[in-house]
Amino acid sequence: MKRIIVIIAGIIVIAANTIFSQVYGKIYSGNEADKIYGPVLNSVAINTIELQSYMSRTNKYLLFNIIDNKLILLDNKRISIYPENKTISNDVIFKVVSLSVLEELLNKGNSTTTYIEKRQDVLSITNGNYTLEYVGNCPPICF
Repeated sequence: MKRIIVIIAGIIVIAANTIFSQVYGKIYSGNEADKIYGPVLNSVAINTIELQSYMSRTNKYLLFNIIDNKLILLDNKRISIYPENKTISNDVIFKVVSLSVLEELLNKGNSTTTYIEKRQDVLSITNGNYTLEYVGNCPPICF
């Protein structure tokens, strides 16, 4: 019986680790992103160095949204880091992006400006000629 409990606990730990260590984000060429997700309807620009400074203030994930044409960034605990101290209701859906994929985008794009873009059904992030999409939603999966 003890052995079965240990095996079940191990399976639960492995499953939880897999769920919570997912990589959120896939990088496409700009043209490929337009074909898959459609044209950009609205975008907000942010200086890439400034974005990197916000990335350093969170752990593994950065959450994005555009509300009233203004960019809002949350850390992995859903605490507002841009603008600071902004109160966000827990039911507002933010897009979850893995820092590792976001850093890869910024390195590939090598542009001083990054664009957070609303498209028909998705939020994308573009730097240079590369676009990041395929991100998660928080809620339902928040860290």
